[in-house]
Amino acid sequence: MNRIKELREKRNLTLRELEKEVGISFGALGNYENERREPRLKAWKTLADYFGVPVAYLQGVSDVRHGGDVNSVDAKAIQLEIDHGVKLQIPIDIYNNTDMFEINHNADGTETLTIKNVEHVTSQFK
Repeated sequence: MNRIKELREKRNLTLRELEKEVGISFGALGNYENERREPRLKAWKTLADYFGVPVAYLQGVSDVRHGGDVNSVDAKAIQLEIDHGVKLQIPIDIYNNTDMFEINHNADGTETLTIKNVEHVTSQFK
């Protein structure tokens, strides 16, 4: 089962109630739960904060529900939606390396991941 739906149902919330709580539209929440659309990083963070779990747990890349930070041994990768449903999984240790990536928070609420050194990053995937 989708973890967003699982956590919402454990709190006995409807999609409309969750919409009011987190400020994410009913339609978007439904799409996330039915896996028709992947949340952007800001939505992942909002939902994770609301439910009190790490983003990696919501994404299904970690089974650590409480406390654990994204660097936990159980969190293997972070999944990002690049564009038009294209998804990229980046190992957590590489994603958190500020020598390789820079995360920019855009005015429209999206985030841009900039690769600082393409050759160094691609060498990590060989």
